[in-house]
Amino acid sequence: LYGGIEQTTASMTRLPTGLFLSLQAFRLAQADRQEEAVMIHIKRAQTNDILPYAAKTYRLTEREMNVLDCLLKGQSTKEIASTLFISPHTVHDHVKAMLQKTNLSSRRMLVYFFSNI
Repeated sequence: LYGGIEQTTASMTRLPTGLFLSLQAFRLAQADRQEEAVMIHIKRAQTNDILPYAAKTYRLTEREMNVLDCLLKGQSTKEIASTLFISPHTVHDHVKAMLQKTNLSSRRMLVYFFSNI
């Protein structure tokens, strides 16, 4: 943020313990002739904070993320198909693709994995 035009930025980091931290930096308003100052807010990341980073890590498509979001809400295949206006077969195809990308073997493991990141 120093010297730039952006007012905020965010990042995510994973500790050796497996815990994810969310880091947010904010440029603070300054008076004339005052040095630039930045405030950093650090908190334990929530699952919703981590999912976009996990999606990039595992190269999940936007549609796979939509299906994953529904899975994490506990929706059935029929409910997901109805919510996303796709066929149940297409839901299965997206789940299968996510399983291959994450090297997991079941839908239940997929939900558990992304719920406990």
